[in-house]
Amino acid sequence: MVTRAAYPGAMGGALREYREGRQHDPRWTRANWGHHAYLIQAFESIAMTLVGSGFDLRAGDSIAGVGPSGARFVEYVARSGEVGPGVVAVSLGDDGTLPLPDNSVQAVVLSLVLSEMPSPLARAQVARECRRVLTPDGVVVCWDARLPNPRNPHVDAIGRRELERLFPDSWIEARSLTLIPQVARSLGAATPFLYSPLESIPLLRSHLLATIRMTAVTPDPPADDEG
Repeated sequence: MVTRAAYPGAMGGALREYREGRQHDPRWTRANWGHHAYLIQAFESIAMTLVGSGFDLRAGDSIAGVGPSGARFVEYVARSGEVGPGVVAVSLGDDGTLPLPDNSVQAVVLSLVLSEMPSPLARAQVARECRRVLTPDGVVVCWDARLPNPRNPHVDAIGRRELERLFPDSWIEARSLTLIPQVARSLGAATPFLYSPLESIPLLRSHLLATIRMTAVTPDPPADDEG
């Protein structure tokens, strides 16, 4: 549940984001509690998903956060507590490549990456790069828009079917998450009281949080019947 305690240093964070060039629209900064709650829920859920998948953010596990939102996730977990040197932010090249060697990371975080690719081919290139840089038993944690944005035609919806196309022969677990951003940003001072109840309504969740294992999980064989 989102509470006032989820907003440490809200004003300091807002001022820093202003200095980074977002003065023109404070709706997108930590000064807007609804926007901050939306991101905090996403980043906390990504971190919990990684931990639930067996990764230790404080140890030497190698985890790459891709793109600007991936970098913000890395920044968030670094602010929240000690993280190991293997948790890094990387930029996606103009050709869709990742600046990482083959089989060099155990997990990749795709936060608002696939929906902003200009075409299905570009998304497929990102997926290929994820498979290239991951260890054979690696995991992709993807948080992205599951609904189209009528105000932004450049953002595509990324549903489970698209993830299955991009990562065939992988094991995928997905669930809807996070309140529709436009609704979250409109909550203002009522955010601590309204965000969680509204987000609990499935129809008001705009994004999908997916865990994608490169090696498909197969059930254990049945035990032999010895009579």
